[in-house]
Amino acid sequence: MSVKRNGRRMDNLVMVDGGATTDATGNRRALRNVRRVRSEVDALGPDNVVVSELRGEMSMFLRDMEGELREIERRDVMYIEGLEEDILSEGKLEEDGGRVKRSKNRLKMNGWEFDLFRKTQYPELIYLKIE
Repeated sequence: MSVKRNGRRMDNLVMVDGGATTDATGNRRALRNVRRVRSEVDALGPDNVVVSELRGEMSMFLRDMEGELREIERRDVMYIEGLEEDILSEGKLEEDGGRVKRSKNRLKMNGWEFDLFRKTQYPELIYLKIE
């Protein structure tokens, strides 16, 4: 997880991170049922700890391969001020009963297939487009 600070949020993309331990957002307005909880998470190693005092619930909509809008509901999303991209933890999705499978240009999640919007140089990081 990285906290970029160039001031430009990517509100139309979500990063699915195979190495992230928590879901996160920098968009405070996207959270509902917000509660104060001090949380710390390693970001790119133990020497770079990110601290958050807010967690909440968040919904996002993704268009599947058949053109249908699918709602992805996440609970316990960490708010990190300045975070420029929303992050879905692949491990958290699976812990919550979701089944996630990657193929060359697609991501299957709970039986729905999504086109990868963008790959990165890191195989554990991919981007999906949010509607």
